[in-house]
Amino acid sequence: MPIGGGLDDRLALLFVACDPALTEQARLVLALRLVCGLDVPRIAAHLGIQPTAAAARLTRAKRALAEARGRFHVPEAPERRVRLPVVLASVAGMFTVAHRDVLDPQTPFDDLGRQALSIADALVAEYPDDPEVRGLRAVIRLGLARRPGRLDADGTAVPLDEVDRRRWDRRLIEAGLDDAAAAAAHGDGRFVLEAAIAGLHSSAPSFAATDWDRVVDFYRALERVWGAPSVTVARLAAELHRALLAPPSGERTTRLRHVERELRALAEGSAPYAAIDARLALADLAWRTGRRAEASAQYAELAALVPTEPVRRFCLARAGATPVVE
Repeated sequence: MPIGGGLDDRLALLFVACDPALTEQARLVLALRLVCGLDVPRIAAHLGIQPTAAAARLTRAKRALAEARGRFHVPEAPERRVRLPVVLASVAGMFTVAHRDVLDPQTPFDDLGRQALSIADALVAEYPDDPEVRGLRAVIRLGLARRPGRLDADGTAVPLDEVDRRRWDRRLIEAGLDDAAAAAAHGDGRFVLEAAIAGLHSSAPSFAATDWDRVVDFYRALERVWGAPSVTVARLAAELHRALLAPPSGERTTRLRHVERELRALAEGSAPYAAIDARLALADLAWRTGRRAEASAQYAELAALVPTEPVRRFCLARAGATPVVE
C-alpha cells in the first residue's frame, strides 16, 4: 500500500528526505543515498565534493531525522510542491550517475537508469502539466533510448560520431520527444532546456547533421538558469564539434583555439567530474586535429582517471594500448 496517501512509495520517501529543515545539500545526499540507492563515492563525485564531506553530510542528515522523530512526515500537496525542485534534482542526479557510470547494466537491480525512469513516471502521474517534470522524463527517456549505441561489441565506449543510430530505441525516442515538446510549450527551466538539447541529439539523422548552432544556443540558455561546470564543458564540446565540421578558415582556427583555452581552464580548476570531461574534450580535439601523439598521451593519462571500464577501454584504444583483461 502506498505510504504517501496514494503517492508512489519511492516518491513519498523522496518528499520526506527533501524536508526544508535540512540544508539543500543534506537533502540531496540523503535522497540520493536512501531513496535513489547511490553509494557515497558516487554521490560525492556527482556533487563535486570529497567522499568524506558527502559522508559527513549524510551522517548529519540522518542525525537530524533521528532527533526530529515524528516531525518528518510525508507532506501534503502544497508542501510537496515546495519540495519538488530538490526531488527533481535528486532523480536527475540518479540518472546522471547511471548515464555516466552504468553504461551496460547486467540486471534490473543494476539499472539505475530504468529505476530513475520509473520514479519520473510517478512524478508525471502526480504533476502531468508541470514542464520541469515532463522535461526531466524527456531527458531520461531520450538518454535511455540512445543507450544501446554507446558501447561496441567488446564493451568499449563509442564516440558520438561513430554511434550506430540504428540501434536506438525509436519508440522511446518518440515518447521522449513528446515529453520534450510538452515541456517546451509551457516552460524554460533547467529540465525543459536539457530536454530540448537531448531532443536535438535524438532526432538528428547523423552526427554531422545535428543542429549544433541550436545545441550551443540551448546550452548557453541552460548556463544562465543552471550554471553547473558540466554544462559549460558540454557547451564547449558542442562548440568544438561545430567548429570542426566547418570548412577550414582563419575564423575556424581562432574558434578552436578559444575553445581549447576555455577547456584547459576547466580541466585545471573545476570540479573533478567536469575536469575529466574537459580533459576528454581536449584529447578529442587533439585527436581530430591530427595531433595524435599529444592525444595518445592525454588518453593514456585519462585511462587511469575515468570512473567506468567502457570509457577506460576507449581511452586505452586511443592511446594505442591493449585493455587489460581481468
